[in-house]
Amino acid sequence: MPIKNAFTVDLEEWFHISGVPSLQDMKRWDDFESRIEDNTHRLLKILDDHDVKATFFVLGWIAEKYPGLVKQVHDAGHEIGNHGYRHRSVHSMSSEEFEEDLMNSTRVIEGIIDEKITAFRAPSFSVNSSCTWSFEILAENGYKIDSSIVKGKRDCGGIQNTRLAKNHIFDVETKKGNIVEFPLRKEMFLGFKVPVTGGGYLRALPMWLIDHTIKKANKKNVPIFTYIHPSDLDKDRPILDDLNFTKRFRAKVGLRTTERKVRYLLSKFDFGTISKVIEEIDVNDSESLQ
Repeated sequence: MPIKNAFTVDLEEWFHISGVPSLQDMKRWDDFESRIEDNTHRLLKILDDHDVKATFFVLGWIAEKYPGLVKQVHDAGHEIGNHGYRHRSVHSMSSEEFEEDLMNSTRVIEGIIDEKITAFRAPSFSVNSSCTWSFEILAENGYKIDSSIVKGKRDCGGIQNTRLAKNHIFDVETKKGNIVEFPLRKEMFLGFKVPVTGGGYLRALPMWLIDHTIKKANKKNVPIFTYIHPSDLDKDRPILDDLNFTKRFRAKVGLRTTERKVRYLLSKFDFGTISKVIEEIDVNDSESLQ
């Protein structure tokens, strides 16, 4: 039986970009053109064409603005996870602010789908060594799965040189219960380890490298996840003046080829929800997760 990987989506708008102070002001967000519905409908069609169910990590602000869209995703059989409410990096918040943000998004999203949410992903994988208290807060609020860690240095997060700096699924023990962590896997490219299978990297990097990364992991019996944003499919995505050169490049690169890459991956590899992947493996079997 082919190993199942997770296909995940960060359900947010094109202007939800971390590391840009001017975009943190929620009052500005209503001034921008919304493109979330058309882009999400396009993504749902692609997933349906390949009979794949995904995990959508929904931003609370999006759920509040577009409850019908979240309900449509849920009714199509996809798993709904939590992506926070205000799209703030976890390491930029106090533990009290994080819990308030988590509770606000949980309330809104669960009110729409009438179902308990058990999976969380921090905006921009922004859990670092300074905010590992987030796991205990997640467990205390009934969450079972997290997907917020990237091993190594990262501009918006990343964990180095601790027991949490891992490149495979593992258990995080807290006083309030265990959380299964599904980190973003990295692969070596031009002398650097980069998260090949998602977001701007998936758009920018060659298909052979993405293909090789998934094959290499699955050959070792290691599931990976890929992730995209609805705006990754939008070749006409607007570019804001607030962005520096690097962020402008990241926002625009590879938009015309994303759909082709996604369809290739969905046709070649076995994908499902993040919960389904974790159900099918033994998290404690360290030999199979190297």
